[in-house]
Amino acid sequence: MEMPANLQSLVTSLGPLKLTDTQRTVVTLGRLVRSRLSVHSYLRPECHRHKTYLRPVREGRFATPHHRFGLHVIAAAVRFRRAEHHSVPEVHAELACRSLPI
Repeated sequence: MEMPANLQSLVTSLGPLKLTDTQRTVVTLGRLVRSRLSVHSYLRPECHRHKTYLRPVREGRFATPHHRFGLHVIAAAVRFRRAEHHSVPEVHAELACRSLPI
């Protein structure tokens, strides 16, 4: 896998990166999305970015980092709660009717 140009410049200035392949499952309104991500981290302990993880930018299109529900699911829940003035149990029931594993 070829490294993007912006990461290549970081590698030359801050030292080598460790590449880790991880899997992530995100619940969207239509289906479960399973994806494989390449996460980079810095190897040198003296580097100020040591233990900082560089995640793919495309990941933010589906869900926020470290959450398993997609942005569409969050937007639907907010719409039911705020715009349609549903209670939390009603929002939960509406999402459950859509067969979302909550």
